[in-house]
Amino acid sequence: MTRRERLTNKLQKRLEWADAREAKAEQKIGEAVNMTKVIPLGQPILVDHYSAKGHRRLLEKSDNKMRSGVEEYEMAEHHRSKAAGLETTLDAIFSDDPDAVEQLEAKIAELNAERERWKAYNASCRKGKQDLSILDEHQRKDMESIMLVTAYNVGKGGSCPAYKLQNLGANIRRYEQRLQTAKVRAARAEQAAQTENGVNVTHRNGWTLITFAEKPDRSVLNDLKAAGYRWRNGSWQGTAPIPDSVQQ
Repeated sequence: MTRRERLTNKLQKRLEWADAREAKAEQKIGEAVNMTKVIPLGQPILVDHYSAKGHRRLLEKSDNKMRSGVEEYEMAEHHRSKAAGLETTLDAIFSDDPDAVEQLEAKIAELNAERERWKAYNASCRKGKQDLSILDEHQRKDMESIMLVTAYNVGKGGSCPAYKLQNLGANIRRYEQRLQTAKVRAARAEQAAQTENGVNVTHRNGWTLITFAEKPDRSVLNDLKAAGYRWRNGSWQGTAPIPDSVQQ
């Protein structure tokens, strides 16, 4: 199971838990309200009347039920908050995505295009003709916020702050490094798929790298872990002899 699949399952569970808690909350709050319907509206506790004890007990039960319902709502909101965080995480590119290489290439192209727009905008500023139309909508809003809130950071003629291009350059380099790793990982997986048993074994600097075309049985994974192998960059890596359960 890939990381995306695991996170998707967690997201679904969180949403299910949130729905279940919300349903319980509505049920308990409804019961709390119904409990007090037998009491006339505005009726105070008749202290010296025989009904006082039952009146207090009923109000206490209703209050407890209401409080429990509110707690259920709070837990529902907790699960929805966690689900929102998982949804944000799922927007990322995972190394074990089947199309990780394509996603990373597209992301790098997008960042390079953004950098070129900033450069063209800065050129217009140096010429004394600040042209915000060069930027896309997100960049224009970003630049307007910078000029409004942190005008001292704006470059000559209204050009974008230097840190914008520096951060973009760092992000592009980071994604390019990830792309190279993803390509190596994809190549090993392809080699594994072409072998008779769907297993590719390579040796590098005293390390053994075992790549499976498809996820093996749990017993095989347990044997690899017991032998000291660890999962990294799409392969099981270790220095111990290969377990017999790994069919080469």
